[in-house]
Amino acid sequence: MQIKQQRGGLFAGLVFGPLLVIVGYAIAFMLGKPILDHAWASKTWPQATGTITRSEIERSRSKQGTAMYSCVIDYEYVVDGKPFNGDTVWFGGGYSSSSDTVAREAVRKYPKGKSVKVYYSPEDPNVSVLEPGAVFSSYILFGIGLAFLIVGLLLTGAIVFKILLGGLLVGTVVATHLSSKQQSPVSQFAPPNFSSFQPPPNDPKDDGINIG
Repeated sequence: MQIKQQRGGLFAGLVFGPLLVIVGYAIAFMLGKPILDHAWASKTWPQATGTITRSEIERSRSKQGTAMYSCVIDYEYVVDGKPFNGDTVWFGGGYSSSSDTVAREAVRKYPKGKSVKVYYSPEDPNVSVLEPGAVFSSYILFGIGLAFLIVGLLLTGAIVFKILLGGLLVGTVVATHLSSKQQSPVSQFAPPNFSSFQPPPNDPKDDGINIG
C-alpha cells in the first residue's frame, strides 16, 4: 500500500508540477508582464484631452453569493484627428471586490461628462490610461503567475531529484551485488606456501655405504 501511495505521489508530482509551471508562466509573462510593461511605460506617454462617457458601479455576485463591486468608466479622446475609446483607469484595474470603496471613489473622481487627460501609447493609440504608472493591483497577475511558476519548479525538481536518487541507490546495490558474484577464480585458491616446507632430518646411517 505504501509503495502504491509513493508511486501515486510521484505520478501526481510529475503531472501537476509541469502543469503549474506552464500555467504560471502563461499568467505571469503572457498576462501579467504586458500590464506591467504598459504601466511603467505610460509615465512617458503623450497626452490627449478626453471626456468621460460612462461612469457607474457594476454589481455582481460570486459563486458563493457574495456581492462584488467594480467600476465601469469609459472615455473618448482624439489623437491626430482620429477618435478613440478607452476604459482603463489604471493598469491592473477592472477587478471586482466585495467592498465598493474603490469603485465608488473612482466613479466620484471621474463622473460622466468630465474632461480628463488621457495618456496613450505612441505605438498604438488604442492603448490608453487615465492614471499612468504602476499601482499595487498592477502586480497581481504577475505575482500570482510567478508564485505558480516557482511552486511548479520546486515540485518538479523535488520529484526528479527523488527519481534520480532512487535510481542511483538501485544502481549502487546492483553493482555491489554483481561485483560480489564475479570474483576471480584464481583468488579462490591459495598458492602453496613453500617457505614453510622443512626437509626431513638427516639419518646418520645414510652417510656411508654399508656392504656385507
